[in-house]
Amino acid sequence: MKNWLKKYLLNYLLTKNLDIVKVAYFDTTIRGKLNIHSNIECISDKTINNLISFFEKFDLMYQGNEVNKELEIRGGWKALIEDSMPNVLKSIRNKDWKTYSSLLESMFRNEVIYGLWDYKFFDNSDKPPADYLASIDGYQFITGRSVDSLFTSKFGNPWGLESKQGLISMIAGDAGVKAFNIMNLINGKSGPVVLDLGSGYGADMMELANSFIGPIRIILCDIPITLATAYFQISMNFPDNVTLIENRDDLAVIMSSPVTKLEFILTPSIFVDELSKFDIDVLHNHGSLAEMDFETANFYLNLLVTKRLGHFLEMNAAAPHIWDTKFTELDCKNFLIPSTHYLISRTPMFLSSKGKRYTQSLYAQVH
Repeated sequence: MKNWLKKYLLNYLLTKNLDIVKVAYFDTTIRGKLNIHSNIECISDKTINNLISFFEKFDLMYQGNEVNKELEIRGGWKALIEDSMPNVLKSIRNKDWKTYSSLLESMFRNEVIYGLWDYKFFDNSDKPPADYLASIDGYQFITGRSVDSLFTSKFGNPWGLESKQGLISMIAGDAGVKAFNIMNLINGKSGPVVLDLGSGYGADMMELANSFIGPIRIILCDIPITLATAYFQISMNFPDNVTLIENRDDLAVIMSSPVTKLEFILTPSIFVDELSKFDIDVLHNHGSLAEMDFETANFYLNLLVTKRLGHFLEMNAAAPHIWDTKFTELDCKNFLIPSTHYLISRTPMFLSSKGKRYTQSLYAQVH
């Protein structure tokens, strides 16, 4: 009776063109309360020392660094960073590494994570949001895998539902689906190379590393403040497999070498042109291209979508809106994709709190 009534109500709402919660797409199998118990793991000396060295080379906004106009951090995104992460910015600029370390050690409960995921931020509530449950169930539905296969991190004072591996983050389900899609593009390749442009704190790529069997080079490219957060997470979880790039020559040497193991290469966006000189199997972008101005987005596309690239997988806004910082997203349907690649598919990205306006598009190289 209960299931019948549920289906009747959902069908009625659809006939009236009324909104429904995305959790209804799947039968919810995950139940329970969020584990919000605090458990802080200290940052390693190696990790914080490497971050200190990194910030001696790069200004948070590339001030004083030689940078192309298109790569300058400006406009709405700069305003968003300055408004949302004042304590992070202050601690780095003042070289207050004790405060910065403390912020990283509890990153999932403070401003460090702001803007790096879609679902609710920490508010001391143990009630899981519907989108979070939908993403976890969607991961199982799409991949055929158990929720216990999702990557979990014990660093950053995490909170979430419990699995056999640990606490499931708010975006683990989405990250798992994205990693699954990337894996299907590189399976069978020897030592594939994946570039994540606008990589956030590294959730998608850590999930890829957790799932892929065999040597793989995973490149994360982002602005300094975000790349540093990704380095904290990756270096604490994969301490023997990560390199934080501080100069162009080191990046060139690594990219010229064969792939023999799992590698995370974290490079600031100021060196993105160096990456264009090498073969890349998959270019992945979630959200950030649509958050750029047209000139910058076109710069990245012309630089990276070339005959050296296999597939381009992007998830961006197709129904843009104006952010609080007064900039309007680009419409991904208007991206100027170079003639080297053609569109294979475009589908709604329903496993996202922005699902009503985001699409996933896959481009392949023209042969």
